[in-house]
Amino acid sequence: MSGDEGRAGDGGQELTPDQHERRLFRPHEKGEDCAVCMTRLNYHVTKKVYMACCGKELCIECVEETDARDPDGEAPCCFCRTPFPETQEEALARIRRRFKRDDPTASNTLGTYYLYGELDLPVQKTKACKLFLKAGMLGSSEGYCNLANCYFDGQGVKRDMQKAKHYYEKAAILGNCDARRCLGQMEIACGNPERGYKHYLLGAMAGADECLDQVKKGYKDKYVSKSDFADALR
Repeated sequence: MSGDEGRAGDGGQELTPDQHERRLFRPHEKGEDCAVCMTRLNYHVTKKVYMACCGKELCIECVEETDARDPDGEAPCCFCRTPFPETQEEALARIRRRFKRDDPTASNTLGTYYLYGELDLPVQKTKACKLFLKAGMLGSSEGYCNLANCYFDGQGVKRDMQKAKHYYEKAAILGNCDARRCLGQMEIACGNPERGYKHYLLGAMAGADECLDQVKKGYKDKYVSKSDFADALR
């Protein structure tokens, strides 16, 4: 899985070290909106739901509100109104259809299923890593972040901190706040607090509470300036 090493996550072109640094430490762009209520989706995976019927990611509030109106808690999709899948086989078939259309979220979701053996799939961690890589190359920050986690933990691939950092950086460039948090931890552990707190600041400015907690600590320890701290609190 080294074919995209050293390449950008948004087109595959070679980057100079300076170009990489500029991309890595630029502020996150505005994230996607929920297709139903049009509010900005929370970055955290537990706060949004991927609907394989239409390929949309919806906020958990819209999905739960729709489910609450159904006596079985299995309402149709609140965006496209496709009925809730009756079986795990049907749910998996929907994911596979989206995967064949090069849907990055479907590839990442399928990778998660193979990593943990969900929907009665066998645990195949190496296959999961390949799916995460494909998701990332298609533009999924979560795919790159999951692949980085696998390299960090040695799941499906040989444990490799350099590759973990590489894919966390690719995820961060695509706007992943979990990757920012992990990079902050890694840089500080390696004796680079200035770089570490840069990652925390960008994560906090994008809405990550875990990063904001670290920024507060950095401000107290004088690694974060008063103006940067104010920006993170906005």
